[in-house]
Amino acid sequence: MKKTFLLFALFALLLSACSKDDGGLLLLSALLGPMPATPLCDSTLATPFQGRFAVSGHLNNETATDGSKALLVSSDGLRWTDLNTGTLLQSITSPAARKAFSYPDAVYRNGDVVVAASSMHLAAFNVRTGVVVWERTLGDCDIAKGVYGVGDQYFVTRRVTERNGVYAHAVFVGDLHDADRLDLLFTPSYSRDTHNWAGYGRITALSAFAGADGHTYLLTAFFEPLRNSHTEAHFMALYDATARAWVYERQPIQTKAGIHRMTVAGTSAYIGVEKKVLAWDLAAGTVVDSLVFFNDNIYPNSYETAQNLWVNDQYVIVKASGGGVQVFDRTSHAALYRFYLAGTVRVEFDLDRLLVFNGGLINLHEISTGKKLQAITPPCEGLTENALVWKDGPGNIQLAVAGCAGNIYRYTLQP
Repeated sequence: MKKTFLLFALFALLLSACSKDDGGLLLLSALLGPMPATPLCDSTLATPFQGRFAVSGHLNNETATDGSKALLVSSDGLRWTDLNTGTLLQSITSPAARKAFSYPDAVYRNGDVVVAASSMHLAAFNVRTGVVVWERTLGDCDIAKGVYGVGDQYFVTRRVTERNGVYAHAVFVGDLHDADRLDLLFTPSYSRDTHNWAGYGRITALSAFAGADGHTYLLTAFFEPLRNSHTEAHFMALYDATARAWVYERQPIQTKAGIHRMTVAGTSAYIGVEKKVLAWDLAAGTVVDSLVFFNDNIYPNSYETAQNLWVNDQYVIVKASGGGVQVFDRTSHAALYRFYLAGTVRVEFDLDRLLVFNGGLINLHEISTGKKLQAITPPCEGLTENALVWKDGPGNIQLAVAGCAGNIYRYTLQP
């Protein structure tokens, strides 16, 4: 019994080792021997923060921001908050809007209006006024994760039931300013030769973009089941949403794990598949190059695929499912450098910054060189990968990151 009590006492004292209770530290020292000169949770060991606020909500939705103002998603609603001061500007208790904004990837913004979708919920939020413009709850749970758009049009994929009762994925079009509009735009050209758990087929990735002719196009990756087989056939399609016509409907593409990440840049699309990124010619509908982002000699048995993909005029950046990050030159497709064992990655092209969250630490790297510019070490409670970055004036870059104990810390990053 005495041993059990002693173990509980030691555990309680360890938890309070960072407190200012000198008596507790003296007793702990007497039990365990001399204490280190600097306590393990000494805040002087951490990068100084400029603000600490007790603010509830997830910070990882950079689309729904206006400078230091950010829309946070909490368990009981939305919080429109100024992260410079920690001030709550607006509290929104709508369950439908909260659920719609639950996924940071499922958001599209044009001007001041942001639309989000999740399962059966749709909502639009104005980042200038800080209010929900409209919200809508559908009668089913068939909206796939992801919202895409051009101008005031947004696009989502939904499950539809065909005349024989078999499901299939289709693309619907909505209007940012009209809650009631959500119309069927097209269904991919499935062969409908057979069906399985995915029905006639599913859309796995979608990218909307404006063409040089002013038309709106949707690049679509989809698969369909093969008869008498447990495998699927994968295809790419390009649809002209303005002309309501196919550019091409069923261009085969080789992949085992499917396509879940792709982005359009210029006349090409970059498509993440196993261990590489494919450069896809939009007009021709063919693969024109392959960017291998992992060395098989280093990971001979790995089965990597692109978890995230970022592209601008200069770089193609890939975050692999196994934890690596590789940066390519956009023009030559040459590999520039790579990181291993990286956690969540944020890419800030306009700031020339890569933010790498790894085990509670945050490292800032220069995209152009890979050089580490700054490291942020956690305070006593630790940091999560729940963070936002914004500009607060020329040369003033701010980072807000949530701590494990419910506080939000604000840091000034090196310009």
